[in-house]
Amino acid sequence: MLAGVLVATSTSSAPPPTCGWGAYREAVALCDQILGTTPVPARRDNGVFLAHQATASAALPEPDRVVQIASTAAVVADTGSARFRRELKAVAGQAAGWGNSAARRELKEILSGVA
Repeated sequence: MLAGVLVATSTSSAPPPTCGWGAYREAVALCDQILGTTPVPARRDNGVFLAHQATASAALPEPDRVVQIASTAAVVADTGSARFRRELKAVAGQAAGWGNSAARRELKEILSGVA
């Protein structure tokens, strides 16, 4: 199920129909583990995992955490990775349910310079 969450974030902005909140929490925890062990020079990979983490956090929803993660991920944007940009677009899709909140506006601003 966890793998399904990670795959879903890379192909769709909507959560998979069979996925519950627990799977998103697992995805966030898995990204925490991965980001804690991935070498700093692996910038593109780190950026993709940050985007996965932000998408899962947005689905929970944890707007403040998503903004923080997106700010960190935005630093990776200069790698030119199309995959990374796609992942960030999924974050915006998950945040659509936040309405016109301050966190959503801040996220849009961060992503406008990247995606």
